[in-house]
Amino acid sequence: MAFTAPHFPVQAPADDVAKYKKKYLAGCDEMRELRWKRTKELSLGDTLSAIERDIGPPYAFPDAIRKLGPNELNRPLEWKDLTAKQKAYQSYKMAVHAAMVDRMDREIGRILAALRKAKKLDDTLVVFLSDNGASAEIMVRGTGTTRTPSAARGPRS
Repeated sequence: MAFTAPHFPVQAPADDVAKYKKKYLAGCDEMRELRWKRTKELSLGDTLSAIERDIGPPYAFPDAIRKLGPNELNRPLEWKDLTAKQKAYQSYKMAVHAAMVDRMDREIGRILAALRKAKKLDDTLVVFLSDNGASAEIMVRGTGTTRTPSAARGPRS
């Protein structure tokens, strides 16, 4: 199996996205704190690096940002400093990413269940590989017509 999640193109079935639509409304800063708290509770880490707010893509992509609209960001800005529309847009993007990973997890589980049922799991090498994670969705490819500010983000049917 070759999954693209959670990488470009950022899309997931609408029902999967709907499950996460409210989860990220508090924003990435709040989510980071909640996840860090859980990490510490599980004794999985004792140091959390600072957010490097001035670090982003190696290029500014001003044309892409213009095409994608004012709700797109190219830096990890503080959630409290975003407009309501930026928050809605960014939380929706996080929901789409979560839906992609959720779908991938379920499909891998389905494959493992089929291997188990066929009594082939013990004879199967399962390897999960991933690249460095996040996608470059602020890059506009071609004419950019599918990524205009009014275009739907993420769901596919």
